Amino acid sequence: ETIDMWIDELYSIKREIVLEIRKVDDFRLRRLLFLRYIKFYTWDMIAQKMNYDIRYIHKLHNCALKKIKKRALNDTLYL
Repeated sequence: ETIDMWIDELYSIKREIVLEIRKVDDFRLRRLLFLRYIKFYTWDMIAQKMNYDIRYIHKLHNCALKKIKKRALNDTLYL
């Protein structure tokens, strides 16, 4: 029963993450977030898959997180 509860909670968290990723308007950022947080790719794997330098991947990741944070802050202002 406890394990089922944990599974349900993890499923719910994963669903929320997917919904947030889908709201990102830039395809590259969306893809990066999906590979990192849904597929659990390493930074190196993401850089190779997207054919970018790893430093650029980190820059894109920071940009994606800033966009998500900005949207979250805007959403809370309108509650």
